[in-house]
Amino acid sequence: MRMLKILEFDDLREAIFLKRLNRFLLIAKYGDSKIQCHIHDPGRLGELLTPSVRILIQFKRGARKTPCDLVAVNKDGEWIFTHSGYHSKIALRLIKSGLIREFEDFEEIIREYRIGKSRIDFLLKKGERKFLLEVKGCTLFRDGIGYFPDAPTERGRRHLMELMKAIDEGFEASVLFLVMGRDIRELRPNWRIDPRFSEAMIRAYKKGVKMIAYTFYFDGKALFAVSQIPVKLIKE
Repeated sequence: MRMLKILEFDDLREAIFLKRLNRFLLIAKYGDSKIQCHIHDPGRLGELLTPSVRILIQFKRGARKTPCDLVAVNKDGEWIFTHSGYHSKIALRLIKSGLIREFEDFEEIIREYRIGKSRIDFLLKKGERKFLLEVKGCTLFRDGIGYFPDAPTERGRRHLMELMKAIDEGFEASVLFLVMGRDIRELRPNWRIDPRFSEAMIRAYKKGVKMIAYTFYFDGKALFAVSQIPVKLIKE
């Protein structure tokens, strides 16, 4: 299978995860030192950040409280990309690639489009067509199935509500799930973790919001787009 290279890094360093201090901060062992590292992913990452797991970090310069960011976690020998700060860049590359039929032929791409009380990641335009696109990352997998979210997300539910309202105003709308596991075969809502978001997913789909999921593979240096997979709105 031919994979499309999306991102490439030459500055990642391996460390060992020790413990998570809060939603945005962890402690890792790097060489002989313990360092604090910023977590961009807002989820729990509970099945990834286990004691002594290998992680990849990216050191940053400038005025910061922490010297580095968490980029990936090694799960069963595979690197899982976890840096949500790159989601917009990944999605933009995917949009422009032509790999996803729903995003073809748009002439203008506007980032961070404000609608209602939210900012939606992208507005795609061509003539009179206006297509809103919200991007979400998925790193929770079980038995070849990706589940979103891995933590309750009122913000995510609000995004879905805004997309539904936008459809009434003449927009088209979609949610793009970036599934960070190469062998994941489908994505489902995570009813156990967030039934309100899961219910909103079904309502949004019935309203006309397209649900699109694409898998990715990270080899520790480069992130590749692998394939589009179905989103199955199954209540479990």
